[in-house]
Amino acid sequence: MVLVISDLMMLFVLILILDGSWKMTLINIDSTAPATGMPLAFVYGTGILVSVSMGSMIIFNLYRIFFNKIKDEELVMISESEELISLHTDEFASDIRIVKEEKQG
Repeated sequence: MVLVISDLMMLFVLILILDGSWKMTLINIDSTAPATGMPLAFVYGTGILVSVSMGSMIIFNLYRIFFNKIKDEELVMISESEELISLHTDEFASDIRIVKEEKQG
């Protein structure tokens, strides 16, 4: 349920970005950058491209959630991150031990 709510919130923000980027692109359609001469519509048009592509990914994720196309293993990643933390902690402890031995020896 939390995943669906967060995806819907992100989709809402992307709609706001799309709307703002569209308006800025139309306002600056005839403006050019002073140094490069590149139309500013390209700069603001990237917001349109990004919001549409990210929105399509989120809609695809929502489709997978609603139609049970997502596996439980994809939703649970805590065990992997805990294993990585313990791995790095062990490496960090061994690095500290080596440094202390070098200082003493």
